[in-house]
Amino acid sequence: MRLEDLGWDPVWEYHATEAGGPTRVPGRVATVDRGRAVVLTDEGAIPASWHFPVSVLGERAGVMPAVGDWAMITNAGEVRTLATLIPRRSLLARGITGGARVAQPLAANVDLVMVVTGLDGDFSLRRIERFLTLARSGSVRALVVLSKLDLIEDPDEAIRQARKATPGLDVVTVSSVTGDGLTELRNEVKPGQTVVLVGSSGVGKSTLINRLLGEERLRTGAVRESDDRGRHVTTRRELLQLPGGGLVIDTPGLREVGLLASEEAVLEVFPEIAALSEQCRFMDCSHVEEPDCAVRDAVQKGELKADRLAGFHRLVREQASATRRATEHERRAHDRALAGHYRKTLRASLRIKGREN
Repeated sequence: MRLEDLGWDPVWEYHATEAGGPTRVPGRVATVDRGRAVVLTDEGAIPASWHFPVSVLGERAGVMPAVGDWAMITNAGEVRTLATLIPRRSLLARGITGGARVAQPLAANVDLVMVVTGLDGDFSLRRIERFLTLARSGSVRALVVLSKLDLIEDPDEAIRQARKATPGLDVVTVSSVTGDGLTELRNEVKPGQTVVLVGSSGVGKSTLINRLLGEERLRTGAVRESDDRGRHVTTRRELLQLPGGGLVIDTPGLREVGLLASEEAVLEVFPEIAALSEQCRFMDCSHVEEPDCAVRDAVQKGELKADRLAGFHRLVREQASATRRATEHERRAHDRALAGHYRKTLRASLRIKGREN
């Protein structure tokens, strides 16, 4: 196994020199479990332990490791240790709801996101928009993949809707049964590049990857006849090498895709709304009730679909809500840290006074 086949280049080499030494070797994280990871190195696949947070070269705060990370691991001992991560070029992450919306890393150092949705009963333009926003928030190029072409007698209308809802993006239709579109997908993954497949359960991500690999490497499952939704057969993210070069990351189906995107990332998924916004009377027009709104005028004239604007509003509201929660979470954490510092200072002062007395 060569690091170059995993995407290694001179820039990674430079960072590895900074973070390395005689006791550490570089590798790429292939799987991440609780406290354990598998790292691909020149020696092969090596199990390594890790403890949260893992340090990142040149950064103060540690992070959770993600599949696709480049890391330095110790080169001795029965159990290797994931010592430090090399700074990421990109990160795909979703928000998960807790006291505040926090980030769950999905994949690191990705060059392309394939947003997969079935042409069967699970087809949803709103879900495509949400996954595309996830990709844009990580500054990663996206491609829309419409799977299960063989199950639909007349897919033209769904394909037309998908292309209209994703201006400027390529839309590829595929069938894992007939092989339609697979060559086009293979051509999208260049040697040394990394692609990640995202989508809900049952859209056929693992089956597509098996076809790209040329072997039944990943488990697949059937979908429910009632709603064409699948069970979570894939339970973890995994980095795999494709025969013709390039790498692919399989991900479990995502039931919830919480957004941690900026408003700019949302606008990139709705370029026609972004363009129309420049014609609104107010620069900060929300396109809800302001006068002389070019976006709402376009809806009334039939130039923009109302459900497209509704999808935009839904994602903007969620983005703003997530930002508020994150800000409040950070404020409370700061207040707790200040209070803790005050208590420690007070206790230290009382101890000094006690000794003096």
